[in-house]
Amino acid sequence: MIRHPLIWESSRFCVDTDSARTYAVDGINLVTRSLLLGLFSTAYRSGIQNVVSVYDLYLERILRRAGCRFDRLGPVVAYDGLKTVAGLFEVSAENIAELRSNLPDLVRSESA
Repeated sequence: MIRHPLIWESSRFCVDTDSARTYAVDGINLVTRSLLLGLFSTAYRSGIQNVVSVYDLYLERILRRAGCRFDRLGPVVAYDGLKTVAGLFEVSAENIAELRSNLPDLVRSESA
């Protein structure tokens, strides 16, 4: 169990990609990227150093492609029919810049 005042837990991350059909050049849904950017930007401004989360392997590939920096915290575990894993995510200016890099100018300025 991870407990630290400078680590937040992320859960219930969900985007209806059928409704949000705009994608960046790297194939990441813009709503997905905007939610990630909002999470990490808010955490960074709050002095948070890491975010811990449990997610399925499909989302892990999306998170890596989006530019999130994280380490797996253990083996893959079957949970509710999904292959899941826990990860510890870096909260940094570099991580935020990577998430911001493929947003259109309008979205980028609203998230800054």
